[in-house]
Amino acid sequence: MLRMIAHLRSQGYRVGLIAIEHPRSARRELKAQVDRLWIVKSQPDLPVRERLRLAIRGAFRRLLPQPLYLLGKRVLYQFIEPPRPAPPAPRPTSFILRKINPRMRAITARVVKEFWPRAVIAQYVWSAHALDVVPDQILTVIDTIDVQHRRREHALAAGSDLPHHRCSREEETRELQRADVLIAIQRHETHDLAGMCPQARVICVGHAVDRLERLPSPEDGARRILFVGARYDPNIQGMRLFMDEAWPRIRAAVPDAELVICGRVCDDLHQLPPGVRLEGLVPDLTARYAQAAVVINPVPYGTGLKIKTVEALSHGKCFVGTQAAVIGLEDLEPRPYIVTADMEEMGDVVARLLLNPAERRAMEERAWQAARDRLAPQQVYRPLMEILEQAKTIPRVRRRGEHGVPGDGNAGLPDQIRNGSFEQWAPDGPVAWTVTPEGHQALRGRTPDGAAAVELPPAPDRQATLFQLVRTNGVAAGAAFEIEMEALASEPGKFGLVVTLFPRSGGTPVIHASNHAGGGQWQRLALSIRLDNPSAVQQIKVVANLRAGATRPVWIRHCASRWEAAT
Repeated sequence: MLRMIAHLRSQGYRVGLIAIEHPRSARRELKAQVDRLWIVKSQPDLPVRERLRLAIRGAFRRLLPQPLYLLGKRVLYQFIEPPRPAPPAPRPTSFILRKINPRMRAITARVVKEFWPRAVIAQYVWSAHALDVVPDQILTVIDTIDVQHRRREHALAAGSDLPHHRCSREEETRELQRADVLIAIQRHETHDLAGMCPQARVICVGHAVDRLERLPSPEDGARRILFVGARYDPNIQGMRLFMDEAWPRIRAAVPDAELVICGRVCDDLHQLPPGVRLEGLVPDLTARYAQAAVVINPVPYGTGLKIKTVEALSHGKCFVGTQAAVIGLEDLEPRPYIVTADMEEMGDVVARLLLNPAERRAMEERAWQAARDRLAPQQVYRPLMEILEQAKTIPRVRRRGEHGVPGDGNAGLPDQIRNGSFEQWAPDGPVAWTVTPEGHQALRGRTPDGAAAVELPPAPDRQATLFQLVRTNGVAAGAAFEIEMEALASEPGKFGLVVTLFPRSGGTPVIHASNHAGGGQWQRLALSIRLDNPSAVQQIKVVANLRAGATRPVWIRHCASRWEAAT
């Protein structure tokens, strides 16, 4: 996700991120990579004893070497045991439903109302419920990462199991149907998603690396093999099989061969054979890739796209893996990897590459060529950029609420602009009111002559807005929506009153505007918009907009709207 955000920002988009709770250090890093950041609590409030245990365990994990961390974890559980829970309420058996965070909906509704973005992208299917609060005029996207119900199917087919990932195709489909666009991480999964949600648009967006960096080829006598993996069953099972079946063959042919394993997969690997070294989490893997003669990925099964396979190729490394390790990359030409049928063959191939530097360098050249041509951000994210540019013309899917009931895009909107705090309004307007902040960077303030008003402060790279949505339910044909606003602005063309009509059909919105002449004077801005067919309009958005690049603030002291009946 962060790579996608970096690319969007490089193309001129402003990106906000709603993230699950992170440690403070990670939160600082996230803030540096987005334009706005909102944090959602990841779990309910816990007893003090349990919060203390989790805090100590997190400190152990960050500060201690892997063996000491495991020892400290055992000691911690002896002295601060997890509390015995009361009989819990029945938990959903579905992996997807268990991971839904209900807090995400509320903060998404607030952020969308404040910023009215071009699109809202949910990462993973269990975040899709938050899309129910997004108005139909805004494009909704789910970056699926995996087809979740396939994960356990693949594990069972390989003779393993992922019992905590149990979910059905039907459950996943219900969540995916909330979005207009679905992103598959590799081409095989586009067919699955299209079959599950034929009404949605499905695109394929793979994994791009931060930067393409071809590393120098190791010297001819290099004997190091590298594997990088998370603490996930396919990685654990694959490395155990590799050490049991492939490693003895490699050491027999190349006695000085060395296997280095990085990542949280190390937590579950014990009783290591000679020549194998665990390094755990490594903040920067560049040096490890540079020293490796061969990078392997022996996973026996899996879905999605193997990120570490992509990273190895992006460094121009000689790569050997199973069929599961290269799923979604089969169309790369010339073939930049070697696929083996079993662990014994993998051992023989790796040993041959260690003893044959010329063949290894030829594979490195192929890997670099594939990375340069197919894995750069411009190529990987092109389908997403096209979707965002076409956002206004993509047909909208009728998203469904928690109980399968289509949402009402007008629910909760007033019949006209609210008065005072936006929580009070009178149906017999026009009624003047003192505007209160309801938008990005809007401040309570006073005008130069001391009158109470709302101040919109200037900024060189962002706009400041005050807005409200108005519904059209029950409006007679031919009625006119009339709005007026008093504002003081100094710069011509920098401030305007903008009214946008959003059609129910999802077509192109109709925009009306009245701009302030500047000059440091109070000016009445007014619009009267007649609706020949109000039922065709989903809702009206009224915006007081100080555009980016302004150098002087704007004050607003009065705003009102009314419906004028047809004559």
